[in-house]
Amino acid sequence: MEFLVIDAGGTFIKYALMNADGEFIEKGKVKTTVCESENLENYLETLYSIFKKYEGRAEGIAMSAPGILDSETGYCYTGGRISCVTGHNMVELLQEKCKVPVTIENDGKCAALAEKWMGSLKDVNNGIVLVLGTAVGGGLIIDGKIYKGNHFSAGEFSYMAVSDENLDQMSGYWGTAGGATALIKAVSEETGIPKEELDGIRIFEMAEQGNPEVLKGVGPLYKTACSPDL
Repeated sequence: MEFLVIDAGGTFIKYALMNADGEFIEKGKVKTTVCESENLENYLETLYSIFKKYEGRAEGIAMSAPGILDSETGYCYTGGRISCVTGHNMVELLQEKCKVPVTIENDGKCAALAEKWMGSLKDVNNGIVLVLGTAVGGGLIIDGKIYKGNHFSAGEFSYMAVSDENLDQMSGYWGTAGGATALIKAVSEETGIPKEELDGIRIFEMAEQGNPEVLKGVGPLYKTACSPDL
């Protein structure tokens, strides 16, 4: 059996054709543009264009997405950076368009489920997964199971306050202070590289090569965002 697996992020929509053992058969990604983030029809068309590559092979779609959502029904209370899905049932919309079974879960919780299935949390009953991406995602494993909380928001580390300033503008929350936008800004200021030429992949490639300016930009950002004193 083969399935289309989609990770809809604020920067890229990553996808793969996988089998039931979690093995990659094919994979790729497309950029999540501003237009796609603001227009539901455009966003659905992008997802459908990915599905069309594997129509007849993929027996279903498993999707991870930002925001607070009910994985049992597919209803998205919020959509994170992909705000157009807020107030919509993505399972129903995709099933109507693609004519195959669809499941959806918050991206941080998907990461935690994957680590529990065959990753670092495989033999762990209680653990935490942090996802440093466009914002800051996460998932909690308690007693060997994903913990969602009463309102599906457990593990939404983006909403942790890391500063008592600018909370009304979101810049005082970890999702903004520790996400890709803040990272790019900090590294751009240290290196002089225009923000438009930077992304997370390039930054960490340079960091792994020991670029001192990049390391200077990366280090204080996460030291501040993760400070136990906050």
